[in-house]
Amino acid sequence: MSQQLPYKLTLKIPFDSEPHANVVLQSLLPDKELRPDQVTRILSLEGPILVADYSAASDRVLRVTINALLDSVAMLVEAIDGLEDI
Repeated sequence: MSQQLPYKLTLKIPFDSEPHANVVLQSLLPDKELRPDQVTRILSLEGPILVADYSAASDRVLRVTINALLDSVAMLVEAIDGLEDI
C-alpha cells in the first residue's frame, strides 16, 4: 500500500495538557477519511502532543486532507478554550 500512497506527512501538534490533547483525539477519531483508497491516517498521542501520520496518493490529496485536519483542530481548540472560560 505504501507504493500507492507515496506522499507522507507527520504532524505533531502540542497542547497545554494531555487531557486537552485527548479530547481533540477522541473528537477526531470518529471522522473517517472520505477516500480511504487515496489517503490513510493514524492519530495518536505522545503525552500532550497529538501525532497525525498521513499517507496519500498525491500531494494535492495530502494538502486537502491536512487542511481539513487543521480546520477541525482549530475549531476544537476554540471549543476547549470557550469551555474553560465558563
